[in-house]
Amino acid sequence: MPFYESEELTHLQHDLIPNIIRANIRKVDKKSSSLILDELEFLDSSPVERSGVRIEPEHRIHTALHLENRLLCEGILRNISEGSLVIQTTPSHIERLIQANAGTRFLEASFQLPTQKNLITTIKCKATLFNVVNEQVILTLHLTPITKSKVRNYLSMQTQYLLGGLKTTLLRKG
Repeated sequence: MPFYESEELTHLQHDLIPNIIRANIRKVDKKSSSLILDELEFLDSSPVERSGVRIEPEHRIHTALHLENRLLCEGILRNISEGSLVIQTTPSHIERLIQANAGTRFLEASFQLPTQKNLITTIKCKATLFNVVNEQVILTLHLTPITKSKVRNYLSMQTQYLLGGLKTTLLRKG
């Protein structure tokens, strides 16, 4: 139950349900060990089906999308995995992506990730537009072996950081 107190939503899966359900967590009742959920929604795909770990950055990471050396979109990196990236942006930037027919072409994504030695590494890679949901642009990344290694190192570093925070929280409560 302590995990649900800091979450805003959850995913439900069962053999009798055809698709995974996403639901907002409205209330956590520790006494009865129950959750009150609302805004239930069937998903076409789910985080459970992902092949890799998706991490939210600890700090704001500025991200840019270019098409043929022309800046189309800028935003803040919301989460990243080895194969995808989600950027929070503005409606005007999304409109520029749509007008450029970006869904059928390779884009160049560029952003900087922190490293374990408190340095910054720049990532520039090909990306394709997967989806746009509200003001979030979801991209499929096409990484070279070198950029894949850099992204993996960042994911590993952030996972270790999150696990350390979880361990500290559990030790305090236990």
